[in-house]
Amino acid sequence: MSDQAILLVDDEEGIRNVLKISLTDSGFKVLQAENGEEALDIFRREQPPIVLTDIKMPGMDGIELLRRIKADRPETEVIMITGHGDMDLAIRSLDYEATYFITKPINDADLDAAVQRAQHRIADRETQQRYVDRLEDALEAATRMDEPNGEISDSKRTFRDLGRIHGRLKIILLAVDHFLERTGSAEMTRVREQLLEISERMRKLLGTGN
Repeated sequence: MSDQAILLVDDEEGIRNVLKISLTDSGFKVLQAENGEEALDIFRREQPPIVLTDIKMPGMDGIELLRRIKADRPETEVIMITGHGDMDLAIRSLDYEATYFITKPINDADLDAAVQRAQHRIADRETQQRYVDRLEDALEAATRMDEPNGEISDSKRTFRDLGRIHGRLKIILLAVDHFLERTGSAEMTRVREQLLEISERMRKLLGTGN
């Protein structure tokens, strides 16, 4: 079960009602909007971590809604709903960092899989951020240890800053892994290998076990 909020956007009331039942049964607090403009207002007010939106809607379509949501809060997971004839739009939405897309008619298995994907990405980011926060706290304490008046020496400040960079690098690697999961890009695979090598060197320099 989940107590997360999810924003459901579709101009067809029947589809919204059906999806709301499934999402509510899965433990979500479901917010609803019938168009992109209304959805953006609700999103900015409630800031739900997950948005499920149709691609084709009158007025602001799902692609534009996705772009605006990502501009406001890049970490938001946005799942696109598309018809079988809209695959070009669905693929385009991935270029704007949509989490995933599902096609109509939507069955519960596909919906559950897409939402779980979004939840896993949220959990991964939270885990990485907790790691970064712990590392930064530990480095802050270490750099202040035995320093008069709590002042930080240049060498210890460098050590602390290096630890922060290492933590951020782990988050970047998480994003690269997600990209590779979607595309299998050979070029990005090489980038990942280089980042892993840098991360390992920094880990050894810092003397951390993570």
